[in-house]
Amino acid sequence: MFLFAILGTVQRSFATVNSDLFAFDEVEIESKFIPLQDLENVLIENPEADVNFVTLNHAEALAKVSFADATALPSLPAPMDDRPALGIPGWIWGFCLGGIGIIAVYLILDDASPEYRKKQTIQAVIGCGGLVVVYAASVFLFWGGSFWYWI
Repeated sequence: MFLFAILGTVQRSFATVNSDLFAFDEVEIESKFIPLQDLENVLIENPEADVNFVTLNHAEALAKVSFADATALPSLPAPMDDRPALGIPGWIWGFCLGGIGIIAVYLILDDASPEYRKKQTIQAVIGCGGLVVVYAASVFLFWGGSFWYWI
């Protein structure tokens, strides 16, 4: 019964989400892409075309395209050296997955600098050590520290 009460509360909280948050004007979006059609046709007709070719031979198609909205885009992600493996710190990989986590961090950070890869792998080893300590403490507490159990 308690579970149904919680689920009902969650359902009501989701029902109050602002539906305008995901609303968009399809006509406005299509109108933003109209200037790109001429440039797209030029590139379809000339598959080997590059920026220099378009600038020299089809400047009018390029002039219709506005790059002002492109500055509003979010910046590119940081280089691999600044990011842990899949956005998860190395010690969490080691703590949650143990030895497999250590190997995963080492393999996922293949493109990172050697120093950063080593740092994250060491953190994964520390996390794995933490897992061993937590596991040993829980076994010790669960079995009451009985020495005779291990013999």
